[in-house]
Amino acid sequence: MQIFARILSGLKYLTGPSLAALCAIFTLSPFQNCAPIHDRATWSQANSESTFKNSCQIDSLSKYRASLLTKTELVYVIKDLFPDQIESDTNHKILLALSQIPEITSSMTADHSNFAENNSGKVPSSIYLSHIADAAELLFIEYQKDNLFSQDCSAERDSIACLNHLRAKIFERLWRRPLIEEEYQLLLEVFSGELSFDEKVKVAFLIAFLSPQFYLKNYLPLKGANTVVHYSQYFLASRIAFFIYNSVPDRDLLEAAKKGELDSQYAIAAHVRRLLSNPELVDRFVTHTLSHWLGIDEDLNASGELSNDLGAKVRTRDLAQANFLALKDMVRENKNLPSFFNLEEIYLNQSIAQYMGFDASTLANIGLAQTSSPYEFKKVQVKALEGPYGNYFLSPHFASKTQSALSGGLKTLISRRGKYVAEKFLCMTIPPNELDPADVTRVLGPNPDLLTQIHVGEIRSNHESCKMCHGVVDRFGMGLEFVGPFGRPRSQYADGTAIKVNFKLKEEDQNSVISFEQFLDTAVKDSRLHACFIKTLASKVAPMMATDQMPCVQTLTPKSQTLGIVDLVAEIISSPLFQKALK
Repeated sequence: MQIFARILSGLKYLTGPSLAALCAIFTLSPFQNCAPIHDRATWSQANSESTFKNSCQIDSLSKYRASLLTKTELVYVIKDLFPDQIESDTNHKILLALSQIPEITSSMTADHSNFAENNSGKVPSSIYLSHIADAAELLFIEYQKDNLFSQDCSAERDSIACLNHLRAKIFERLWRRPLIEEEYQLLLEVFSGELSFDEKVKVAFLIAFLSPQFYLKNYLPLKGANTVVHYSQYFLASRIAFFIYNSVPDRDLLEAAKKGELDSQYAIAAHVRRLLSNPELVDRFVTHTLSHWLGIDEDLNASGELSNDLGAKVRTRDLAQANFLALKDMVRENKNLPSFFNLEEIYLNQSIAQYMGFDASTLANIGLAQTSSPYEFKKVQVKALEGPYGNYFLSPHFASKTQSALSGGLKTLISRRGKYVAEKFLCMTIPPNELDPADVTRVLGPNPDLLTQIHVGEIRSNHESCKMCHGVVDRFGMGLEFVGPFGRPRSQYADGTAIKVNFKLKEEDQNSVISFEQFLDTAVKDSRLHACFIKTLASKVAPMMATDQMPCVQTLTPKSQTLGIVDLVAEIISSPLFQKALK
């Protein structure tokens, strides 16, 4: 890869005091020790924790993450801004170059532009940028064939006309804002130099992709002396876009930023509703945000297969897809979070229904026996299934994620199930069990295998050495014993022992849980679940520390009990947690 050498050669005349003064505004020396221009403050986790504990005011919030564009975001940006070029690239070389980029894994406490902090030092900056350079160069080759490009840049080969074309069509879309005068003058130097016309255009094109203004999501310039721009508005537009659909702002968002309209809570809410009425953007929001909360994101493209006790097989990705489709309905219909645990309709296909144990008559009754493919999904009325279905805890996907590997998956373990709930739905960190087998025997007695899972949970939840963790996980796990290993409701174990519970999810609860229906009702109303949901959404744009004392989250949590998901997203984006930006 000689791309950096070629660019450096082409930009040899872009040196001097003005460039240095701008902190290498078109940096080709990747990831210098130059923080985002608008944020040169030092940051520490301790400071971040204290600000969340003490206040939710804009000036007191911790510094939010200045993360790099991830592989997923880069692909969406290219597809959104250059659809014709992607389509004309018959060999898919552009997307292939982007696919070579290592995954960017931002820590919730990685708030600077330092590459190592965003990736734990695992991905060299040169590798990251070299793949972007390869994709940009291939994209340029396809872009040269575009009619508008030919009209502005190739027909008369007018450098200034071409520069203005690139400024409006490329730079301002990729950088998510207007260029300041100093930036434009530096580009003007490129087009006034001695390179050939084709090389000028290529160099400018590559600058657009290889500058931190592109690959850092919150890189904003200092305002020029003669520039008056609502930069905080453009920054907010960019955050809204990346939050909802993992790409750059569309033209309506940019126009609203230009007019300074994003200072209005009503205008922001209107844009949220507009964007989440677009089926493609809903698909992205569910794929990259809501699916992560449920833990189904890693299974949507899985290649594995599961078998139940009767030998019926099902694809792992189908189990995830059934819940994915329900989440999309939740967004499209603006349903609230509790509704997801009390659905009137669920998605099934023939293979899932057989895996869950429905007989031929039930399959025929719900219209799945005649489907052309065992993998074709159908929306099914829950009342037609004659059982307590219709929520995630009763889905075979949840059962598959929490079943025990013992006995071929035929056995449920309350600690495994409760731990999954605690980590995914309560945002808790549950440490591994460090007790040795002798300690376990002393707690449970000499024959723990003879105990029911309910009895095991009761012992551990009340034992001094165990209750700190098991007091949480086992209580949720006990309630979920009413669900068998394959997502089938049950009232007794295989040996005929009845499943009976009597416990409180939290010590301060007034009433005990004595039935599955009461467990579901209590769990869905648990403030910890709603706080975790808000934290999961908000963590996409702000670091969320592992503490219950989060005023921003506490303000929004009660609203998730009643607000539809679209309205809730609008509330989050209208909150100080989200809107912290330059004024």
